[in-house]
Amino acid sequence: MLKSTLEILQKHIYLIAAAFLLYFFSAFGQTIFLGCYMEAIRDGFDLSQSGVSSLYAIGTLTSAFVVIWSGKYIDQLSPRLFITIVLGGLALGALILAFAPMVIFLPLAFFMLRHFGQGLMTLTGTTFINRYIDTGRGRAVSMASMGQPIHAMIFPVFGLWLAQYAPYQTLWVGYAAFAVCILIPLFWLLLGHVERTTHTEWVAKNKENEEREKNAAPSDVPVTKNWTRQEVLRDWRFYAYVVAVIIAPCFSTAIFFYQSLIADHSDVTPLMFASSFVFLTIASVSVTLISGFCIDKFGEKPVLICYPIVYGLGLFFLMNAGSIEMIYIAMAFIGAGDGMMGTVGGPLLAKMYGTKHFGSIKSLSFSAMIFSTSASPPLMGILLDFSFSIETILFYFLCYTVFAWLLLLVMLKNTKVA
Repeated sequence: MLKSTLEILQKHIYLIAAAFLLYFFSAFGQTIFLGCYMEAIRDGFDLSQSGVSSLYAIGTLTSAFVVIWSGKYIDQLSPRLFITIVLGGLALGALILAFAPMVIFLPLAFFMLRHFGQGLMTLTGTTFINRYIDTGRGRAVSMASMGQPIHAMIFPVFGLWLAQYAPYQTLWVGYAAFAVCILIPLFWLLLGHVERTTHTEWVAKNKENEEREKNAAPSDVPVTKNWTRQEVLRDWRFYAYVVAVIIAPCFSTAIFFYQSLIADHSDVTPLMFASSFVFLTIASVSVTLISGFCIDKFGEKPVLICYPIVYGLGLFFLMNAGSIEMIYIAMAFIGAGDGMMGTVGGPLLAKMYGTKHFGSIKSLSFSAMIFSTSASPPLMGILLDFSFSIETILFYFLCYTVFAWLLLLVMLKNTKVA
């Protein structure tokens, strides 16, 4: 298994490196990094907590709708051109945040950072791996998606450290310059090799499949065809899949957003709670690698079935946490669930619906995930305003997880893929 993994890495090193870096640097648009500057932004514009969170939700919600349209261009543009547009949009969002003269510019800045950073960079990373790699896809996804938990461990500490020495406006100008001067040339180098080899082979393969399907008898048409977005939207299994995959992004965002309140509920300090992110990251990275091996050996179904169970255990332990040790256990299970979800979703869609329109199809589920991350903090805030306890809210999260798991079992029973 190790030998075959090294062969996959050697054959697709440029592709996997590009996808890993897309996951890693998507941190510029992720809540876990942007949250480092929220207090400074709130103070700079004299906003309330609910005020700044509402503006952030507007930007994120808008991103969820726009990615349905923008995501399809992954299938239509060359990899290097698409990434250049994405990183240019990210840099522009950083500059708008840095130079925003009035509060009305904040939703636009949040939208661009969330859309091009959290949205399109992550979507492009998973699309590249699942579109171009057939053999060893699970292990390739696991190696690339490790960029996400690793950035969760590095970027918040890095962001808070820099915030001690410079105002957030200066830092975000620096981040914009980094995206344009460093990241764009780096991705042109990596993806230039991908375009000359893997991408060219993929385009030729799709043309060959189209010709074969046109000339074949109905009985010769392969079971797994290249579905269009419209066909996927008429398939009930896709909606069952979405109900399950939004569990981790939705509830984890709410947990990160209200970590201080959860810390109070668990009788620990916010700093002690933040230390649990190390356990979350270690569990996420470890399970991501294990999931990749399991997918290639046993198929996606076993991992996808286990994902809500593992994440639900994390919610259960967090709901009943009364000590830092219990929080460490809870966050380890939550991280493990994150690792499973990040690995399994793409390969399953690729096998169910083909890879020709993968970007367009994946953007639909990605839109639902972004929408869930925009909705969960305000929803949890409303429940808190109505005097629901943290324990009760986490119990509701757990109930949804059980429901999604049961629906997932029905969906997988009606899905003929490994």
